[in-house]
Amino acid sequence: MTKDELKKKLRSAFAIQKQIEAEYVELQNLRDNASRITPAYSLAPGGSGTGQRIENAMAKIVDAENIIQSEMEILMVALGEIRALIATVDDPVLRLILHKRYLCYQKWEQIAADLNYTWVHTHRLHGKALNAILKKML
Repeated sequence: MTKDELKKKLRSAFAIQKQIEAEYVELQNLRDNASRITPAYSLAPGGSGTGQRIENAMAKIVDAENIIQSEMEILMVALGEIRALIATVDDPVLRLILHKRYLCYQKWEQIAADLNYTWVHTHRLHGKALNAILKKML
């Protein structure tokens, strides 16, 4: 595995997380729209048609919930793999940098400020951490 492939693997959870957040927004929109459907009752055979609209809305909500559930499972697997990779690093500071970046999704500037390091030094340590993972993988 190359360093770029390792970075891509470590960043994979972020993309999945963002996709789930987008799915949650869509789910909320579906729920909002479904709550606006007012059932109408009619004595005529076949009713007024709102029953079908409610049924369709509920089906879309269930589909969206199922998609979110499957994406959550994928996210949990990805996070487990990332945690396992980070755990291979012996140095606690290097592990912390990787954890903050790839599990807490923090920006480089925030990580550097939290650790009281310069941005450049944080990047240098990040590269060292990636090399430590790659070395363990050999």
